[in-house]
This record gives sequence, C-alpha cells and structure tokens, in this order.
Amino acid sequence: AFIELFGEQKTFYFDEIQNIPGWERFVRRLHDSGCKVFVTGSNANMLSRELGTHLTGRYCQIELYPFSFPEYLKYQHFDLVANWEYNLKVKAELVKKFETYFYFGGFAETFPLKDKRSWLNSLFQKILLGDVISRNDIRNESSIRLIVKKLAESIMQPLALARILGVIKSAGCSLSYNTLVDYLQYLNDAYLIFGISNFSDKLSEKESIKKRYFFDNGLLNTFIIEPESKLLENLVAIELKKRRHHNTYPSSYSL
Repeated sequence: AFIELFGEQKTFYFDEIQNIPGWERFVRRLHDSGCKVFVTGSNANMLSRELGTHLTGRYCQIELYPFSFPEYLKYQHFDLVANWEYNLKVKAELVKKFETYFYFGGFAETFPLKDKRSWLNSLFQKILLGDVISRNDIRNESSIRLIVKKLAESIMQPLALARILGVIKSAGCSLSYNTLVDYLQYLNDAYLIFGISNFSDKLSEKESIKKRYFFDNGLLNTFIIEPESKLLENLVAIELKKRRHHNTYPSSYSL
C-alpha cells in the first residue's frame, strides 16, 4: 500500500519500532535489499539487545542527549559576539537564559512553555510508567519510585546498593538485591539515570558503590529542594558523559 501511494523508496524512518514483534528481521531485510534505514527509540535496551543480535555489523548507533547550553542558545537565536562579557545587556540576558536552562533542562519541548515543571512531571511519569514499569512488567511500583527519589536526593554522594535496600526496607517495602540491580539497569536503559563507577581495583566496589546522575537537569529538579549544588554537579556529569571516550572516574570520587 505504501509503494502504491508513494512509489518505491530507498530510505525509511521508524520511530519506537521495538513495539512491533519481529521488527529487527524486517529492518534487516530492508537493509539487505539496499535500503537505508533509520530507527529511533527511547530505550537503550532495544538498541543494544535486538540490534546486536540480528543486525550485527549492519548498523551504527548514535545516542542523542537533551540540548546542551550552547545548543539551547542556538535554538533561541542568541549569538555571543566578541567581547560579549563587557556588554552588560548581553551578559544579563545570557545569565537569564542560563538560569532557565539550569533549572529546567534541555528538552526542547519545554522551551516555549510557561509551565515547564508540569510538562517535566508528565515526562517523568511517561518514562517511569511506559519505558520502565510497563516494558519490564514491574509489579513493585512503589519500590522503584522510592529508588528514583533516593537517587535524586543523593546526587552528590556515592550510594551503595546496600544503602538503597535499607531505605526501601525502612519504608516497609520488600526488595531483593538482584531485583534492585535489575531496577537500576531498567532506569539506565530508559535514559533516566546513569552511573559513574567508584575508582577502585575491586570489581565489586566499582559496581556496588556508584554516583548516579539524571540525564537532564529538568527531570532532577522535579524531585529536590534547594537544588543549586546538585544541579550544578549533575550538569557537569552530563557534559563529561557526552565527551568521554572511555570510563569517567571523578577525582577523589567527587565532581
């Protein structure tokens, strides 16, 4: 039907195609027939597992982050001219734009909105309910919500898995160590959080004690009070993650 309407095509775009069973074999057939295929999705697990299994050697993976501050300025058509720091009007406008970006993050959908916080709250619910809870068939919803809140509160601190389990149990919830590890991986796969490992020779310490950050300041800011220090460290961690070509370890385990 598509060919009848638009004629033969050689380039295809598919968004969230992982919702269709057997999609990876279909994409492979298109590729093998000489077509160029672009597949976009909001879940890292989809990219790593299905593509790695059925499309090995046939794809290039690109991760897209929310806007950086320079990209945000470009979106706003705000150009910094030479010696801008000596222009009080330009400097004041730049500071104003940075404050907005700093507190509400780099999701382009929020830029024209007055009530950015409500949109960010809705986005978080969509990620948690759709990309984490529903996708992974999680029944213990209260525990994973508690985990996200604890991670937000602990942005500036190395957080051991045992400590997270203690918080969950103190709230009257039951969760095993292995399930906690799975939950954290689900949050990572959904591009909600990412971890920086402890600089240690012991594998157990690298994996069990990490500093964890949110992929966007706007999402983090929906959870915390007096957020400036945490948002600043989170912003630095995001930038380091974008730039890195190898593992990042914070000096003295503090960014």
